[in-house]
Amino acid sequence: MLESGKFEEAIQSYNKGIELDPNVPVLYFNKGIALYSMEKYSEAIECYNRTIELSPNFKDAYLNKSICLLFTNKLEEALEASNKFIELSPNEPNGYTVKGSIFVMMKKYEDALNVSEKVIAMNPNNKNILSVAYSNKGYALAWLKKPEEAIEACKKSLELFSNSIDARIAMSLAYSFLGNYEEAINWCDETIEINPNMIEAYINKSNFLVNLGRYKEAIDYCNKASELNVAQNPAHESLILTNKSVALLFENYYEESLEAVEKAIELDPKNALAYADKAYVLNMLDRYEEALVFSDKAIEIDPILAQLTVQKALHYSILIDLMNQLKRAKKPLS
Repeated sequence: MLESGKFEEAIQSYNKGIELDPNVPVLYFNKGIALYSMEKYSEAIECYNRTIELSPNFKDAYLNKSICLLFTNKLEEALEASNKFIELSPNEPNGYTVKGSIFVMMKKYEDALNVSEKVIAMNPNNKNILSVAYSNKGYALAWLKKPEEAIEACKKSLELFSNSIDARIAMSLAYSFLGNYEEAINWCDETIEINPNMIEAYINKSNFLVNLGRYKEAIDYCNKASELNVAQNPAHESLILTNKSVALLFENYYEESLEAVEKAIELDPKNALAYADKAYVLNMLDRYEEALVFSDKAIEIDPILAQLTVQKALHYSILIDLMNQLKRAKKPLS
């Protein structure tokens, strides 16, 4: 039933098996796979935990658990589970590939690069695994401000698996760091064409549209991303609201912008970009001392992102000055 995609029926079948004998680990493991396929990650994790409880050396349960934890943004736990898989099976590249993805999400880009290189050196027969290793390498290189090398890594990923979503997302990121937002959007569009439910593509595209000054379109893509966030991933929703906040700011909806970015920080207190954006909004509301506090907080959380944000701020400040001039020009003469 799993192979045919009949996940609800499969779960019912496994539940009946569990009723007959609640101590068979593979029943919980297969039920976890079905739940994962339905994007019910928390329930899947419970099944993998039960599998491990019954069979502590059931290595694939650790691997699948780590992937579910990654999708629910429980990164420390995900890393712990992937390390356990590696401990039980040190010569399998799967564990290192997942670990690389976790490091990317943890913003540990040097670690992500190192573990991706390890997978590549292992030269696994599975092209999909190798493709993910190259796309993780692309992510890491992009954030390490090596976008040209990132693009080459992504091209290699696509050679191995032409429909790689991860490679396209990483490629869009690399081109954005080169300032080529139109090409970055093209890669997002390709991603959406392959998988219309790929939330990261909508999040990234909304960000790139903001950088091109296409604010209304950016808001539309933020709204689409929120609709797709069925798993209610707080990190995703925080990024969506951060992008929406910036777009609202430049559409002169200052209070709505502030409300969105405050919600973004509430959902993910480690979202450095949200703190930087809140500083912009507070600046527009003439709350300069508060703005400085949030700018410092952004730098404290993520110095690399803060450097990029400062570069953007130079352009934003010019726009803000123009906006202030327009506001003054619209005041009636006394």
